Amino acid sequence: MKVNRLLQTVTVAIFLAATLILVFDAYTVDHLYQSHADTTHTGAKVTYKGARILTLNMYMRPPGIHSHRTDYKDARLQYLIDEVLPHYDIITFQEMFAFMSGRRRRLIQEAEDMGFKFWITSPPKSVWDLAIDGGLMILSRFPIVAADSIRYPRGKYSDWLAAKGALYAKIALNPTSHLHVFTTHTQASYGRVTPLSDATVAIRFDQFRRLHRFMAEKTHDRLPGEPVLLQGDLNVDARFHDSTQGEEDPREARSSEEYLQMLDILRGQRASPLPAPQDPENATATKAASPMSFKDLVYREHRYHPVTFGDVSILGDGTRVPVDTVLTSNDLNDSCQRLDYVFWADAVEHIPLHQRSDEGGDDTDRPTLPRYSIRPDNVAIAPLFTDRNASIPLPFTQLSDHYGVATSVKVVDLQPKMPTV
Repeated sequence: MKVNRLLQTVTVAIFLAATLILVFDAYTVDHLYQSHADTTHTGAKVTYKGARILTLNMYMRPPGIHSHRTDYKDARLQYLIDEVLPHYDIITFQEMFAFMSGRRRRLIQEAEDMGFKFWITSPPKSVWDLAIDGGLMILSRFPIVAADSIRYPRGKYSDWLAAKGALYAKIALNPTSHLHVFTTHTQASYGRVTPLSDATVAIRFDQFRRLHRFMAEKTHDRLPGEPVLLQGDLNVDARFHDSTQGEEDPREARSSEEYLQMLDILRGQRASPLPAPQDPENATATKAASPMSFKDLVYREHRYHPVTFGDVSILGDGTRVPVDTVLTSNDLNDSCQRLDYVFWADAVEHIPLHQRSDEGGDDTDRPTLPRYSIRPDNVAIAPLFTDRNASIPLPFTQLSDHYGVATSVKVVDLQPKMPTV
């Protein structure tokens, strides 16, 4: 009799625990991860001019996780909605987590009301997965006509809990002009300068290889005129930190070894050490089966690596002070790292391999040039500072612990109309 009662007690306890887990899962996990807007609807936004694009690590981690007493999640989300969304057409987010929070859903609802009818997020993770979602999101005013995602193998340290990966969206800027957008957030490191021998670097390199295969798979049949845009917080510090030179030059043009090897992998080339001094625009390595001609738009614009995390201000007397002490952790708030990227693979010259005629043969298989092509028009670091001189200043001085990167693209008519005589 005692055995039966014990068995009944254990059975009831297991049933109640399972019920509680199911209820917890239903109410704390946002299972909605892709918009259902009709991409064929004639009212969908299209353009023959261009688009304004932003990438941002939003630093919107699950409740209870913060570097200081608070990181003002709700106030920063409202500031994003009011002050940032109106200025862009496509936004890729990292660290926009949904786990145990309604903030991502609120952002989606507010964004839809502002014209962002198309979006995709990291797939939801149930508590049974022993993981939280990957925190990625793409918002678009333009139709997303195809979308997909991948998940990387589990990372290390706190990244073991996040289902990190990459998102893909094929976005129609007009009915015949598409932009292939990818965003990712890779394994983090936890120091000011990370040596290549660190275990987190090996994890990142594996993630970049997986990302390259994913991008090659999704874009192998892209048409001429369709570029590829990869952006996000890649957690690779591109800046070269020379401890022998004292205070580092904010406009240091040299690149870190990890950055150059990352470029090789993303381009589909063999990751191997390259000699210094290095120029990422001219870096070359062994060709691979699926090359992608990625250009670092920020480096191409500035010819050095601007800081996007842990920035400093230099006072009149030469003193260096952290720009942000509210959100950024104290041990990294003056680390001067560049972690955020916009990579661009050109469009017009791209002809899919299966459509290329053999050398010396006829050109009957070559596709004709498209009517439109999409080209990068401008790129700039977007610090997203709040107004410190406002009558009621906000308690945070910038929207996130990372700066954003803003890009504009233009749609170019390759077959302009001839003037009439």
